[in-house]
Amino acid sequence: MRRLGLLPIAYIVLTLLALWPIFSVPIPCLGDYINHLARIHVITALGQSPALQQFYQLHWTATPYLGMDAVMMLLCKIVPLYQAGQIFLAFCVLMPVAAVAALRLAITGRIGLMPAAAFLVSYNYQLSLGFLDYLFSVGLAMVLFAAWIGTTRWLRWPRAAMFAAGLLAVYFSHAFACAAFCIAVAGFEIGRAAGTGFRPWKPVALDWIAAAATSVPSLCFAATVNRSQDFAGPPITAYGSAAVKLGAALSPVLFPGATSVTLATLCIACLTLAVLARRWRIPPAAGAAVALTALAAAAVPHILIGVWASDFRLPLVVALLLLGSVSLKPGLTQAARFAATACLVALVCAKSAAVHATLQELQAQVDEIGQLVARMPPGQRLLVVDVDDPAAPDRAAPAIMTQHMPMLAVIERDAFLPYLFVEGNIVVRGPLQAASSPNGGPITLSDLQDGLTGTNEDAMRRVTDKPMRVYWHGWPAIFDYVLIQNFGAPTPNLPAALHLVARDDIAALYRVEKPGLSGR
Repeated sequence: MRRLGLLPIAYIVLTLLALWPIFSVPIPCLGDYINHLARIHVITALGQSPALQQFYQLHWTATPYLGMDAVMMLLCKIVPLYQAGQIFLAFCVLMPVAAVAALRLAITGRIGLMPAAAFLVSYNYQLSLGFLDYLFSVGLAMVLFAAWIGTTRWLRWPRAAMFAAGLLAVYFSHAFACAAFCIAVAGFEIGRAAGTGFRPWKPVALDWIAAAATSVPSLCFAATVNRSQDFAGPPITAYGSAAVKLGAALSPVLFPGATSVTLATLCIACLTLAVLARRWRIPPAAGAAVALTALAAAAVPHILIGVWASDFRLPLVVALLLLGSVSLKPGLTQAARFAATACLVALVCAKSAAVHATLQELQAQVDEIGQLVARMPPGQRLLVVDVDDPAAPDRAAPAIMTQHMPMLAVIERDAFLPYLFVEGNIVVRGPLQAASSPNGGPITLSDLQDGLTGTNEDAMRRVTDKPMRVYWHGWPAIFDYVLIQNFGAPTPNLPAALHLVARDDIAALYRVEKPGLSGR
């Protein structure tokens, strides 16, 4: 009884520690996050904004990336956009813990303290990149998988029909989360059948057919989707280097600015595995689900049919499945349990403190960008340049985390930016379609010089580690303002068409002098 009383207290403390960083700043600068907020702003404000209406129109389709949109649109009816975003981020941070708790309840019949270890993967590399649709959706997928495990004794075909509907909802939330569920179910069913020697063969075959049937509605919808080349980029597939694969494997515990905590977590995890090697146990069927998901994670290319960082998705699922499946044999002393709990709280506290420090530093830069874009009139077309210098003295985080800060211009000034995530919900109007690249990002200084002439039809795509459209050719005739994020690095030899409006420590805003309209 005493332990039962302390368990909720431990979860409450860990939850508060985990949520502290994202509620300590008004706009957490997490990769794609501000871009997602800008998209939600366009969706919710388009009807009342003539400025936005000149750039965008709504175009809802059955795209498999609607999870965040659906939740955020409901939240925005209750609270302002930035607060709604923080609440959704809280869901994403807590989803790993909820998923592991559901898995443990289905597999072991109890929850215990093990799901609390999932707080160590709440702040992961996917979150730093702002992959919020996926993080929210994969949590739902793992809860659905837990329900699949817990209903193995149900009637086969009614169960398959029910889970087909649930999986379809996960599919519309995020396609990768749908795939994660299917892989986990396949491994689990193979493990169950292997436990009986695949006999009798007829019920085993029917179980497999029923499990496969749950994916049929999702596959039918996937076959009808018109995969937008504007968003996904050219259909390139590249496996990635050994360094990329190592980063993908460690992505569940990696977070920029928390390297020391990550190393400490890995060292303690390895030491714990060595000490308790004979005490771990995992049910064979659950172990098969972990093994198959791990094999799939190793096989996924870094760029899959134009989708960048595809191999950073499944490693988190492997971690959740492992935490949800593994348990300790009886006999662990109370002192050992207390030491493990204290170590876990210390690690979560240290990681939250490191994340908090990173987000605080980035918030200062978000504020600076916000002050610059406030100098623009509403309804302008903004081109963003990043100096692409990792050694820039004021760069607080990798460019992948800061390149979407200028999306504040969409939220605060109803501006057009070429790399807003439209993702099948929003259509860019008319001639601006050729000057947009939803799968892209800021251009470089050399791109700015190269784009002084030509048109976007000259070279519709470029191929880098992140495929995107060449949208900046002829930019003086297309864009009204240029924001150069230099983070303290020099920006020599800028085109004469740029007229300085304002600058600060990390960026400068320029007005574009149109040909024949100098001094406008």
